[in-house]
Amino acid sequence: MTADPARRRRITGAVRLASALIPGATCLTQALAAQSLLRLRGDSPKLCVGVKRSTQGIFEAHAWLEADGRIILGEMVDHETYQLMPLPAATR
Repeated sequence: MTADPARRRRITGAVRLASALIPGATCLTQALAAQSLLRLRGDSPKLCVGVKRSTQGIFEAHAWLEADGRIILGEMVDHETYQLMPLPAATR
């Protein structure tokens, strides 16, 4: 099945909206939820998890979804500053 950009936007938008109503929803929970919903529709977005130390030395992590070489959920201005963590094949 071919990925449908409009469907991706609807699903990621719905996940963003729902996460605003769920206390404690994180970038990881959003990425996992959207990835699961998209996979149910035959899409195969890539889950990315990156880590870094802030300028104050604090550990930081961020999760996002990519498809067709673009970030479709979890956009951040500085995502390229995160070191991408290797994930098991089942989660990618």
